[in-house]
Amino acid sequence: MKKMARVIVKFIPSFLAKELMGDKSIPKEIFVPENSSMIDLIEELDKISEGKFRKNIFKKGRIREDIIVLLNGKGISRENLENIRIKYGDEIIFLPMIDGG
Repeated sequence: MKKMARVIVKFIPSFLAKELMGDKSIPKEIFVPENSSMIDLIEELDKISEGKFRKNIFKKGRIREDIIVLLNGKGISRENLENIRIKYGDEIIFLPMIDGG
């Protein structure tokens, strides 16, 4: 039996979840196999959203430029998602880039 990692996923502000996931409710905790990549987590979110997440978060094969992804409070590179490993207890936050003055 594979060990599972519990990760916490947040969308800030909360309406971003509806934009990215559609009408599906978002579990705060998601279980993925231990040592999964960020791509694996995105695939799990895509399953939960019945295909809406990937369609809404990616543009030209990359996470949209107006979406910031934090892993345990630190920004992650959009180019390296398959190499970013998720561990038990990690917190992933999706938030929009804010600009203006």
